[in-house]
Amino acid sequence: MAIDIQEIERKYEAPPNTPMPDLTDLPRVAAQTTLSEESLDAVYYDTAAFDLLRAGITLRRRQGGSDAGWHLKVPTQEHGVRTELRLPDDERLPDEFADLLTARVRGRELQPVAQITTRRRRSILKGDDDHALAEVALDAVTAASFGPESSLTRWNEVEIELAEGAAKGRGLLKAADRQLRQAGIRRSSRASKLHTALVHSLDAVDEQLTNRPQRVENAAAAPVLAYLREQLEELTAWDMAVRRDEPDSIHQMRVAARRMRAALQAYQPMLRGDRVEHLISELRWIGQELGHARDEEVIAERISVRIDEVPSELVLGPVAARVQGHYAPRQAAARRALLEALCSERYIALLRSIEAFLANPPLTQGTEDVPALVRRAHRRVSRRMRNALQKAPGPQRDAALHEVRKAAKRARYAAEVAELGYGKKARRSARGYKKLQSLLGDHHDAILGAAALRELALRAYTEGENTFTYGLLHQRDLDEAARLAHRAPRAWKRASRSKRTAWMKR
Repeated sequence: MAIDIQEIERKYEAPPNTPMPDLTDLPRVAAQTTLSEESLDAVYYDTAAFDLLRAGITLRRRQGGSDAGWHLKVPTQEHGVRTELRLPDDERLPDEFADLLTARVRGRELQPVAQITTRRRRSILKGDDDHALAEVALDAVTAASFGPESSLTRWNEVEIELAEGAAKGRGLLKAADRQLRQAGIRRSSRASKLHTALVHSLDAVDEQLTNRPQRVENAAAAPVLAYLREQLEELTAWDMAVRRDEPDSIHQMRVAARRMRAALQAYQPMLRGDRVEHLISELRWIGQELGHARDEEVIAERISVRIDEVPSELVLGPVAARVQGHYAPRQAAARRALLEALCSERYIALLRSIEAFLANPPLTQGTEDVPALVRRAHRRVSRRMRNALQKAPGPQRDAALHEVRKAAKRARYAAEVAELGYGKKARRSARGYKKLQSLLGDHHDAILGAAALRELALRAYTEGENTFTYGLLHQRDLDEAARLAHRAPRAWKRASRSKRTAWMKR
């Protein structure tokens, strides 16, 4: 299992013969302790097209220093913060890192792209309590690139990295930044040593890609393609988070897959060929794999929250324990199945198919434009809502409202695509569909929750437990579902107002 370290650092360009900066005047710094010099040698790995570097990811095998071994640095949702994962040294790339990089690499070979040797002088900034606040490094760097533009580069830089858990560390970084700038030391224009080493190789690859013939037959499809590229990046980024079991990651990855599928479905008249149907089918598959894991999370969390809301005197029997015992193994099994799918050749083929589709999209010469296709999705919601309202309250209407929800979701994502060309007008439509989708999503969750509680009650009954609490929660879910169903027509009426739909009738 990799060691996980949060990295917050700043890099600065240093002229030759720059001395170690004296930062003892910084706030909260009581002393600056000099450490022995280190010699670090690292080989960096990437694909031939530098897919990792473009995503802000660094993979290296380092020798020398206190942290020799394999390092994988990945960006986080927080600006200026990266996560560094470390594994012991080995001749081969560790399987754990290879799995994490699956969606980025997509079956392409990881190869050495640079070797960077660093002669590092270090000092530690300490507070009054002798605890480390930050590490200051003065590096003399020699980098050899192995890309299409092989080169040997030398430079000097200063790094300041906050110690893990250092309180108020960003204030220290700002103060250090001011002092270094006053001394004529400027922030580095490159995000990393690797980026500096490979800048010419990266430019050469970009030039090759730019010079490839581009064929665009239907300019109206540009927003659709841009949206699909955006969602492919979202799916790829959340893939690593899912593998690391980060909070909300399954949900976010599932949303990206759904958005791509919905965009392809809504704008299919702009596209031609079997490739589109294949992508829709495969995105449905990976969405279902994500859905199985996500649904177990949602139902277990929903029931647990409902139990906590019930007064303790009304919780009769080991209700919480039964819920935990029932769902924990189901969640674990669903996660295992999901990870197996994410490591499969089928999943890699899907990512590469989307990539190839976007590189050479099969566009038609059709006459339908973006507003017309959003209007088509809108009418789909309207038909399904009329059908649902014709049904009496009960399972058939619940199922019909679920179909409305799915149609509203497709219309929402179709309107999101249109935002790239129609701005506020399309955004207003997307918000209306989202509100309807959210309301009906809560309705569906209540229906599923009631069914799950009935199953739990039956299991508890067969084992001689009191089932009162399950019945109480079951009825509450049914009552909530009824209230939400009653609100659905009004939510649809708001989403259908002319100020939200007029732009579709161009």
